[in-house]
Amino acid sequence: MSPKTSPISRACRAWQSSRCALSAYCGTLVLFSAICAQAQSFTSTTDTTAWNAARWNNTTDAAPYTSTFTANNAATFTSGTYSFAGMGASTNVGNITVASGVTVNFASISSTFATGGNVRTIDVGSGGLFDFQGQSISIAAGTGFIKNGSGVLALSGNTFAGGFTLNAGTVILRGVNAMGSGGTLTLNGGTVAGSATRDLTGKYTSGITVGGNVQFGEMSTNVASANSTANLTFNNNMALGAATRTLTLGNGGNVAFGGVISNTSGGITFAATAGGTGRFDVTNTANIFTGDINITGGEVRFTANGSLGNANNTIIVDGGRLAALNGATYAIATTHSIQVGDNAGTSISTRVLVFSLTMASLPTRAA
Repeated sequence: MSPKTSPISRACRAWQSSRCALSAYCGTLVLFSAICAQAQSFTSTTDTTAWNAARWNNTTDAAPYTSTFTANNAATFTSGTYSFAGMGASTNVGNITVASGVTVNFASISSTFATGGNVRTIDVGSGGLFDFQGQSISIAAGTGFIKNGSGVLALSGNTFAGGFTLNAGTVILRGVNAMGSGGTLTLNGGTVAGSATRDLTGKYTSGITVGGNVQFGEMSTNVASANSTANLTFNNNMALGAATRTLTLGNGGNVAFGGVISNTSGGITFAATAGGTGRFDVTNTANIFTGDINITGGEVRFTANGSLGNANNTIIVDGGRLAALNGATYAIATTHSIQVGDNAGTSISTRVLVFSLTMASLPTRAA
């Protein structure tokens, strides 16, 4: 690696040297000040020892990398491929930044990755990967994570209860506790995928909050650590907020939602990528969300009329398939209406009884 100082380090030092002159603007610089308050550590791509080994420079990204990691420092990975032989000893780590195209991998596991009981942000840039593999994570009270950036975070996790927030990119679930247990799961964007089938039943006792459009499942051709046929099962209550949320199927597995689905307005759009050949299963029979149900791709299977949410929700099938779960038969209440489009893949299972409903065709598209 060529010696260099990260832009963040240079900015922080500039901020620190001029903080008095800028004090008049402190009200607008609080966020930047908070970022700079966490000192940074850098390591070399040539060292493959444990995290707690003497492989760090706790000031700048330049040789010598001969110090042990300073507890609670932020860790920044700037270029190339980094490898760790586990943690070596339980170590409190601050926020983590992985630059675009950079890979950080735990080639083996040992001891515990800890956060000092804080929620830490892991920001992985485009084409980047931070892979904990099976590395244990502390379950100290308050431990949680925020995933930013369009890259990939893979982890087995642990039963930490401080919550998990996915804002962007992909999180690969290497275990059922990858996103913690007992806290809140917040999905504001990005992709949740498994390295194998994951049953997340009962993991998020404080609920699942969906604040944006989310993809479930990924193809291994897109993310190597993803499983193209992995199933994902959620059964905690899911709140969609005040906007129409698009839930996209990204692989050939089944994605099941068993908790009560609610919102304050909007609706749900079910979509699928080219590889999204699996199914969405909506199994709770007392859903209370309002707004249109749009099925634009893939297959969406509902257990009963009560799975469709508010009694007046309109069901729009245009490019996907409306079906019943596991071959069951159910009748949709007459308070619903169904609109059917002409996009390829549009269909309704004969086990969904719609003969008593008002049905309408969407406007025909120009050839």
